Amino acid sequence: MNIKITYISKHKKQNRMVLLHSAKDSNGRRGCDGPLTW
Repeated sequence: MNIKITYISKHKKQNRMVLLHSAKDSNGRRGCDGPLTW
Protein backbone atom coordinates (compact mmCIF):
# COMPACT_ATOMS: atom_id res chain seq x y z
CA MET A 1 0.00 0.00 0.00
CA ASN A 2 2.90 2.33 0.70
CA ILE A 3 4.15 1.87 -2.86
CA LYS A 4 0.87 3.16 -4.33
CA ILE A 5 0.79 6.21 -2.06
CA THR A 6 4.45 7.01 -2.77
CA TYR A 7 3.95 6.67 -6.52
CA ILE A 8 0.99 9.05 -6.51
CA SER A 9 2.85 11.56 -4.32
CA LYS A 10 5.89 11.64 -6.60
CA HIS A 11 3.93 11.56 -9.83
CA LYS A 12 1.12 13.75 -8.57
CA LYS A 13 1.50 16.07 -11.57
CA GLN A 14 1.73 13.19 -14.03
CA ASN A 15 -1.36 11.62 -12.49
CA ARG A 16 -3.43 13.06 -15.35
CA MET A 17 -1.31 11.42 -18.03
CA VAL A 18 -1.20 8.20 -16.02
CA LEU A 19 -4.99 8.01 -16.02
CA LEU A 20 -5.05 8.37 -19.80
CA HIS A 21 -2.44 5.61 -20.18
CA SER A 22 -4.39 3.46 -17.75
CA ALA A 23 -7.23 3.19 -20.24
CA LYS A 24 -4.86 2.03 -22.99
CA ASP A 25 -2.13 0.14 -21.10
CA SER A 26 -4.10 -0.94 -18.05
CA ASN A 27 -2.62 -4.44 -18.02
CA GLY A 28 0.43 -3.57 -20.11
CA ARG A 29 2.17 -1.60 -17.37
CA ARG A 30 2.79 -3.29 -14.03
CA GLY A 31 4.43 -0.33 -12.26
CA CYS A 32 1.55 1.98 -13.15
CA ASP A 33 -1.05 -0.72 -12.67
CA GLY A 34 -1.24 0.05 -8.92
CA PRO A 35 -2.10 3.77 -9.02
CA LEU A 36 -4.24 3.38 -12.13
CA THR A 37 -6.59 1.03 -10.32
CA TRP A 38 -7.48 3.84 -7.93
